[in-house]
Amino acid sequence: MNYKTSVIIEAPREKVWQFMSNPKNTIRWQPNFVKHEHLTGEKGADGSTYKQYYQEKGRKIIIIETIVTRRQPEYVEIKLDSKGMMTSKVKNTLTELDNGSCELVCQVNTNFHNALMSFLSPFMKKNFIKRQNHHFSLLKKEVENEI
Repeated sequence: MNYKTSVIIEAPREKVWQFMSNPKNTIRWQPNFVKHEHLTGEKGADGSTYKQYYQEKGRKIIIIETIVTRRQPEYVEIKLDSKGMMTSKVKNTLTELDNGSCELVCQVNTNFHNALMSFLSPFMKKNFIKRQNHHFSLLKKEVENEI
């Protein structure tokens, strides 16, 4: 399943990058986020891994995040692995606009680990996009309120 979402944030690209890169801010724009643990590698560097905990409808979800490529403040490519459920490759790109704001574009490629989830993915895609857009609207609000 592939999809792409974007948002214009009325803030400089560097400010948006710094906000998104700080794990302490994640709860402010991803409401199901619980905590973040560094596992391996130099923090924030290519190849470093993290364990992320989310609470979803009473269930604990653990996702292993690997930073594939990080080029501050232009883009970050990550791999998200939810054991037994799915693996996603995500690329977040920040483009500075002429008026001092920036555009955040998120490209996602998700592969499901079982036949049922793969079968249902076309029906779930709309919900994935809706959730990402909701997270982006919260991110936009939080970053713009800090200016």
